[in-house]
Amino acid sequence: MLSDAIPVEIKKIESELLHGNFPSVEDAYQLLFDFQSKFNYVYATYLKNIKFDKKYPTLEEIPFLPVSFFKSYAVKSGNWQEAMVFKSSSTTGKGKSKHYVKSPLLYQQVSRKIFESKFGSLENYLFAALLPGYLERGDSSLIYMIYEFMKAGKSGETHFYLNQYDELRNFIHQNNQHPIVVFGVPFALLRCFELIGKQNWINVTFIETGGMKGQEKEMTKKDLHRFIHEAFNPEAVYSEYGMTELLSQAYTIGEDIFKAPPSMNILIKELNDPFSDAIYGKPGTLNIFDMANLNTCSFIETEDLAIQLADNNFEILGRIDNREIRGCNLLAL
Repeated sequence: MLSDAIPVEIKKIESELLHGNFPSVEDAYQLLFDFQSKFNYVYATYLKNIKFDKKYPTLEEIPFLPVSFFKSYAVKSGNWQEAMVFKSSSTTGKGKSKHYVKSPLLYQQVSRKIFESKFGSLENYLFAALLPGYLERGDSSLIYMIYEFMKAGKSGETHFYLNQYDELRNFIHQNNQHPIVVFGVPFALLRCFELIGKQNWINVTFIETGGMKGQEKEMTKKDLHRFIHEAFNPEAVYSEYGMTELLSQAYTIGEDIFKAPPSMNILIKELNDPFSDAIYGKPGTLNIFDMANLNTCSFIETEDLAIQLADNNFEILGRIDNREIRGCNLLAL
């Protein structure tokens, strides 16, 4: 089943992504499905066990691999040695997902292109990060992405803060003539306010990375953004949606609406029927086609509850309890 040979069509998609271009979803999904359904042992076994053998399915017809499989198996398309492994934080206590990465450069280029298409060149900004829970680990995809952003930023310097809120404040004050992007996990932003009080950071754009990680009571996106605005008076507040198992990210276009980038396509399926037709305007399971996952699996069924909106926009409603039980029961390797 495994092969060292990568089809030329897949190499073309990779080359486009490495050069900062995004092939259309329609051009990419069938090529990636054909490749991954043959040369990804985990995905191929999953398709076999659910008795899916359609050769030319539409994107809506393609079964998406439950994300929980990344906790138990090495999800790879082809036979290659990983350059690095990203691991999830395992805040639920149910084990860590592992995303084996063949090409760190691919992740760097895709994440940079997605960011710059929304916010402009990385070189325009200084970057800081307030990410306890991520920073202590050396295997977080989020930390790796932000580290690369920092190196490509205005100063080329890294500014990670664990719980040094005074140091973050000093950094922002010392650079108040420059635009600064601060990535922050929500519970740390709450604690920052509790310790240093109300600020007037009009040169700062906040990008919150979602979830209280069990540290504080969960808040809606609207309430969280409102809090950040009132506490720090920044230029703007956005949210980032990413996963250990994905190489693409989405950013908000409003307080709680995410816009999928060109490398992603969103499909929402019925909560209790993952093989249903896509549904719009009502809650369901979030499925993501990520063409940047060309070396692993581009068809991911997440454990998130979401609503699909127009123009590939979506709203995250929360996690789906016990979702991984379904996945674990559908694969016998």
